[in-house]
Amino acid sequence: MGQSSSVLADQMRGRRAGDGSSGNSLRSEPLSQAVSGEIAVGGANEGPRSVRRLSRTLVNLWLDVVLLINFLGLGIVSVLLQFVFPPGIAAGGWSLWGLNFSQWQSLQFGMLSLLTVGIVVHLMLHWTWVCSVVARNVFGQTEVPDEGLQTIYGVILLIAVLLTGAVVTGLATVTIRMPSVPAADFP
Repeated sequence: MGQSSSVLADQMRGRRAGDGSSGNSLRSEPLSQAVSGEIAVGGANEGPRSVRRLSRTLVNLWLDVVLLINFLGLGIVSVLLQFVFPPGIAAGGWSLWGLNFSQWQSLQFGMLSLLTVGIVVHLMLHWTWVCSVVARNVFGQTEVPDEGLQTIYGVILLIAVLLTGAVVTGLATVTIRMPSVPAADFP
C-alpha cells in the first residue's frame, strides 16, 4: 500500500497523519476485519475515539424495520381505499381523517414508491448473496462470479426492469380508451 493510500485509509478510519498511528496498521488486520461492512459515522475533524462503526447488520435491521412499517402502512391504506371509500368517481367529495380519496391515492402511491426504493436498496445490500445463490443453485456453478461481473449483472437487471416498466406504461398510455358517452346525455 503506498503512502498516499495509507494516509487516506487512516483518515477514513478516523486517524490523522502524525497522530502516532502507523500507516501499516491496516496491513496487520485480517481481511475479514478490513472488509467487515462497517460504515464509519463521525465528522472529519473528530478524533479516532469519536468515530463510531455502524455495522452492516444494523443497517440491514433498520432498513428491514422501515420496509416492514411501510409495507403494513401500504396494506392499511390499500384496504381503506378498497373497502371504506365508495368505488370510482362516486368517492368524489368523501373524506376520511381529513384526507379525500385523491389524497389517499397519492399517499398509497408514495408509500408504494418508497417500498420499491427500499427493496432495491435491500437487493443492493444483498447482491453478492443473490449472485452466489443463483450461480450455485440455478446454474450449478461451483464458483461465484467476481464483483465486476456481479455489478454488470445488476446493472443489466436494473435496466431490464426499468425498460419493462417503461414499455408497459407506454402501451397502457397508447391503448387506453375513453368511455363511450350515450347520445341521450347530450342536449
